[in-house]
Amino acid sequence: MTKEESALYECNIYGFLKYFKESNFKNPKEAIDGSIKYILRHNIDKELTNCQLNELIYVAKNEVAKFVAKEQLKNNMTDLTNMHSGKDNKEVQYFFADTINYLVKRINNGKDFEIIPSKKNPEEMSYARRYNSNIQSISNFFSLPGAKLLYDRFDKNMNNLKAYDGILHLESKLPDHSIEDSFDRQKPSFFEKLFRTTSEEYENFKTAFNNYNNKKHKLYGNDKALEDAAVGYLHHKFPNLKENELPTPEQISRLKGAGKDRADFCLKVVEVCRENKNVKDQAIKMESAIKTLDIDELKSYDHNKKDLIEDSFQSDLKDNLMDEEVDVSADNINNIDVLVDNEIRNQKIA
Repeated sequence: MTKEESALYECNIYGFLKYFKESNFKNPKEAIDGSIKYILRHNIDKELTNCQLNELIYVAKNEVAKFVAKEQLKNNMTDLTNMHSGKDNKEVQYFFADTINYLVKRINNGKDFEIIPSKKNPEEMSYARRYNSNIQSISNFFSLPGAKLLYDRFDKNMNNLKAYDGILHLESKLPDHSIEDSFDRQKPSFFEKLFRTTSEEYENFKTAFNNYNNKKHKLYGNDKALEDAAVGYLHHKFPNLKENELPTPEQISRLKGAGKDRADFCLKVVEVCRENKNVKDQAIKMESAIKTLDIDELKSYDHNKKDLIEDSFQSDLKDNLMDEEVDVSADNINNIDVLVDNEIRNQKIA
């Protein structure tokens, strides 16, 4: 399989974030459709799928929510339920109000997402067959008893991870997507250790980063505190910068040693914090407002009005599986998703 072909089969969180950003969607409905197209890659090639389905859906919903939030902030909207989507306003609301049932309705619609290949291109025809077959597989997955309940519980618990979105987007900017590897490159040299010349500003940044990622700390997930510490280090390395000015990547590239890696990392941290400034809070408030709307009215939008998942299945599964809270932590996300998949599979066998 060529590199170009592999790119079509790959499915992972960082790949989705890159795809979402580069797609430059014009409106929320287009962003939802594009996200579904990527989600439908999941497990089309198991070796090239490196994420769990529930987490991928959660991240996709978050990115669309921030898309809407940016539009609301830009247009000073006071109505948090206004999706800035015109005739598609109700449909976008339904996507946030009941994500899994929305996906069932869209994917079961049949032809919305199928690929029609060129008969002159064998590789394209092969990919289309696998992709279109995968649409049915994912549709079956969503329609299993309990799929909605378990996703909703996953979503609820993930929302408690205040640093998740920031860490995820920071990792997406790193070449190897590993914060641990980045900090390894930032370690002081032998002489820096010997003479204890590591700057106070860098030590402050490391402390701020640890606090940001520590659920028990009062500054957990606090973008402003982390941004201030990162800016402090950058201004230490470039003392001639103006108050709100940042160094360019070209300026950072001229640094040497660990200072270069530290400055590059801090610049990425500032970029993530500023990209998310006000947007995350707006997105949370927007989704909360959507939850107050009448769900029966929202799901009346027409996409051939396919049947939705039966609520009785969700109720039965809730009694059997979900009496206790699910422990969700940054280190346990994949384990939670495996649990979800296993429970759904057990229900199917029963």
